[in-house]
Amino acid sequence: MTPTDAITAIQDGFGNTLKSTGIIIGLGVMMGVDVGQMILVGAALSIPIFIAAVLYSKWIGTKIYQIANTDGSFDRKEFKKEYLKTMDQLDSIMNEKELPGLWDSLSPIVVPLILIFCKTGLSLTSVESGIIYNVISLVGEPIVALAVGATLAVHWAMW
Repeated sequence: MTPTDAITAIQDGFGNTLKSTGIIIGLGVMMGVDVGQMILVGAALSIPIFIAAVLYSKWIGTKIYQIANTDGSFDRKEFKKEYLKTMDQLDSIMNEKELPGLWDSLSPIVVPLILIFCKTGLSLTSVESGIIYNVISLVGEPIVALAVGATLAVHWAMW
């Protein structure tokens, strides 16, 4: 099991929680909680869980080896060192697929976060009017920032 497998397992395990993120954010907004601060606290609280998942996946990965079947079940095999792929094998696998660049992959997530954090930072200042305040307040709204991120994702997928 790799750290990526652990993250996928966490996402599957908390699938209902992840799907209800919009509800949680909506409730926070209704209660007057700043979305940027809510994201920062959530990120800080997720760090120990992530570290534990990585450590556990590295440990359990040496104990269990499973091969997926086409029907969705798994065949558990005895772990052998030859199951591990060499870096040359991994490079050949990765070179077979044309993957998007780092910025293309991260921008739909990072740009909305930056916009929301800009609005959060602006709310901590004494500025309460002006064109810059209005623009940052607009694009920093979660729904607008997420729309910008979705637009970037579609843009990168088309090109």
